[in-house]
Amino acid sequence: MSSEGYPLNKVLRVRPATRAQRAPRMRRLGAGLLARAALLGLTVGMVLLVLFDWLYDFEIIAVPLALFTRATLLAVFAIYLVQTGVNFGAYGFRFGKILFYFLGLNLVYTAFSGDILGNLYHTSRIAFWILAAVVAYRLALSGALTEKILQRAIGATVFLGAAFTIYFMTQGDTEAGQNASAYLLLWCLPLLLLSSRSSANIMLLALAAVAILLTVKRGAMIGLGLSSVAYALAYMKLHGNARAFARMLGIAVVLGAVGAYALSQNWEAVETRFEDTSGSGRDKMYAGLYEHWIHAEPLNVAFGFGINSVQQYTPVMFGSNKERGPYAHSDWIQMMHDFGLLGIGFLVWLHAQFLSLIRRSYRIRHPYTPALAMGYVTLFLVNIYSGHLMSPGAVYCGLLLAFSAAVVDRSTPLAKRSGATRLVQR
Repeated sequence: MSSEGYPLNKVLRVRPATRAQRAPRMRRLGAGLLARAALLGLTVGMVLLVLFDWLYDFEIIAVPLALFTRATLLAVFAIYLVQTGVNFGAYGFRFGKILFYFLGLNLVYTAFSGDILGNLYHTSRIAFWILAAVVAYRLALSGALTEKILQRAIGATVFLGAAFTIYFMTQGDTEAGQNASAYLLLWCLPLLLLSSRSSANIMLLALAAVAILLTVKRGAMIGLGLSSVAYALAYMKLHGNARAFARMLGIAVVLGAVGAYALSQNWEAVETRFEDTSGSGRDKMYAGLYEHWIHAEPLNVAFGFGINSVQQYTPVMFGSNKERGPYAHSDWIQMMHDFGLLGIGFLVWLHAQFLSLIRRSYRIRHPYTPALAMGYVTLFLVNIYSGHLMSPGAVYCGLLLAFSAAVVDRSTPLAKRSGATRLVQR
């Protein structure tokens, strides 16, 4: 079955008049100047962000163009949503309510914080990837954002991110363990694998793998390994034949050889990084933040200590004179301390909905299933030891969820969808 799914006339068992009324509404989501601007933002804009970030880091440009570009894209996405409907869950977007809840949580806590302007900027960074995800879903649902267009944008992003990372890490004075574009590339892999395994995609996958391994960023390396295993297992489970096994084995051998070569060029740094079993001090930070939360007043356990409370508490915990310390390097710990049970509830809800999407995809034998399995393992891991959802870099996670949900929902018989009646009635 193609990634485009079943024809609508076979999927939607409703009256012809209902289908005729619904189709134009879907098409309008991708029509007009504003929709085209939003589409360019999701594709060309994302590539420019990577380029501008690296050019600024290398001091080739003196102005942080990525910051202004991100602000412009945020405004375009917001205006598009005002035009098409501010209800994030409209048009059947299953992640809409979750994303609205998370954004609303940050906005409410910002309003009652002691640093409204600073926390508002922090929230705007979160709003960037959330609004981008909602926009991507609607454009994909309308047919404006196609797999081909998305693949071109992700391919260009991977090429730029990997090329700059490899150049950066091969400079003599660059220390191992640099983030560079490691996590960006890690999230781009399942997006690349939504498409067919073409030779160009395999080359980009190899290039991304080399770049990730050269950073010797342990979290990204573990994510690369385990998410790749998840993809291979899901692929073989979905196709279940010797040819699928041979294909996965061949790709594994090629990527394994490339990875081994990349690691051998910096093996001393690899050994040094993995000798540190404390997670660069994360064990003490996690334990300290958890103890502070669990032994707090019931009100703090339920609602946390406020937005960005981790950065305010870590200097106290480590006996530092700084006004602000590091963030938690874990979405679970950060949201637990900042928002209490409300934050933990968001993450549980997000993971449950992601698993539900994978389940629906597998039930209809959709070819996106392996890439979704890969993406879930990536999310599961980075939520634990990295901290991802509080930065605009989570936009690639949002793109994966939004685009896949739009395509899988179009491919799922309406009678099997929860909330299908509401979608038809709208």
